Amino acid sequence: PYLLNLGEQFDLFVTIPYEVDISEDTIRVNFPDAQIYRCENRGRDVAPFLAVFSAISKLGYKYICKVHTKKSPHIVNGIEWQQDMLHKLLGSQKLISQIKKAFEKHPDWGLIAPQGHVTPYNYFWELNAANVIKLAHSVGIPTDSIEFSFVAGSMFWFRPQAFDLLLKTGILTQDFVLEQGQQDGT
Repeated sequence: PYLLNLGEQFDLFVTIPYEVDISEDTIRVNFPDAQIYRCENRGRDVAPFLAVFSAISKLGYKYICKVHTKKSPHIVNGIEWQQDMLHKLLGSQKLISQIKKAFEKHPDWGLIAPQGHVTPYNYFWELNAANVIKLAHSVGIPTDSIEFSFVAGSMFWFRPQAFDLLLKTGILTQDFVLEQGQQDGT
């Protein structure tokens, strides 16, 4: 139901792991023009997102909303986490309009995250540090005194230009570890 709040004028890109048994027709019932990509179940939502984003990054989109199914069975409130993020990103047509107006008003903003889901880097740093530092170094970002925040749950609105450096890393699906039910560090 959240996607319906976008109205009629949007492009939908859907990634589905090969082994997930869902008919593309099921998606096309409500979204006949959806572009569906089957992919390897690797890198959770991030690797498929990067593959699709890399393919569409130069198509002139003003902003993009990245959402996913956010299955977190290891977290007691995983479903609530998912629903809260979706509600804060796509909860109503009015909210979506406000987000787009905020981007127009603030051309220097690159990303709008759901309130309450921006986390300091050191919250989950142990298992992710080596990968983050490697990516930063691959595009010339110094990491001597690294401090940043990230969107826990990786759902947000963003301007494509804000992710230009990420595309320059050259990261591929094969660079992500195989899916084995890990809880972090993937």
